[in-house]
Amino acid sequence: MASPNDSSAFDATTSCVTAAASRNFKQVISMKLDDTNYLQWKQQVEGVLRGTKMVKHVVSPSIPPVFLTDAAHEAGNENPAYTEWEEKDSLLYTWILSTILPSLLSQFILLRFSHEVSDEIHTYCYTQMKTRSRQLRSELRTFTKGSRTVAEFIARVRAISESLASIGNPISHRDLIEIVLEALPEEFNTIVASVNSKSEVISLDELELQLLTQESRNEKFKKAAITKPVGVNLTETSAPEPNSRGFSSQAHGNNQFPNPNPNFGGRGQFRGRGGHYRGRFRGRGGRFSPNSGGRSSIQCQICYKIGHDASYCHFCFSTP
Repeated sequence: MASPNDSSAFDATTSCVTAAASRNFKQVISMKLDDTNYLQWKQQVEGVLRGTKMVKHVVSPSIPPVFLTDAAHEAGNENPAYTEWEEKDSLLYTWILSTILPSLLSQFILLRFSHEVSDEIHTYCYTQMKTRSRQLRSELRTFTKGSRTVAEFIARVRAISESLASIGNPISHRDLIEIVLEALPEEFNTIVASVNSKSEVISLDELELQLLTQESRNEKFKKAAITKPVGVNLTETSAPEPNSRGFSSQAHGNNQFPNPNPNFGGRGQFRGRGGHYRGRFRGRGGRFSPNSGGRSSIQCQICYKIGHDASYCHFCFSTP
């Protein structure tokens, strides 16, 4: 059994360890662990562990025995080295859990020590990262610009590239540029040919600038192609169109025919050079009545009416 002096020394040591551990773990990191940021989270946590000399608690920890002898076990006297280790580890354990989002804490609820939490985090997050990596690379293999604008298209490419880098599976810059070029439609073929002809790999920023310039020109040409036919149609509709008999519906020379019978004042009435006429027509070549005998199939070349030819048409004898 330990002497009273040993007990006093143990209490003093415990107090010092607890105070030191409390000071060491008032550290705050800028992010909490989720399914997508393990490597960034790990980087910050490892910085705290190295600064506080606590790496040995999570990497191959050497845990002292709880009791040095059976007699100490029976008396309940813990090994001071174990007590010190447990004090520090408990604070580290609690601090690590405080850096995890509540939605993930259920993954570690049955764990007791900091190294157990660290190992489980590693296993869980690496499984998530492998799945995420396969999804992102699959998206890149089938990626096309589609209906996106150039800005939206490049932004998505950057997001995929950064996500792959964040999970430890980055894509090379050359491969990224090739993926962008393959995803472009044919309207950007000029830029694709230009980039492929160069021996040096273009930067993504420079490629984006070229694509934005080409996109602006494409939009300009599309608007011009839409407005040009409208101007042509307006020009065409302003010109006189010939009727089905080859004559213009507008003025032609000095003869105008807005009304094929402009001198008719009423039914069957016409006043021309041959005097008053009702129902009949007197002109050169004798007398002609469209109602006499059978109905003629002759068509006038001036007024286009059936039943008389141009020599009998009243328009030939109308007074100007």
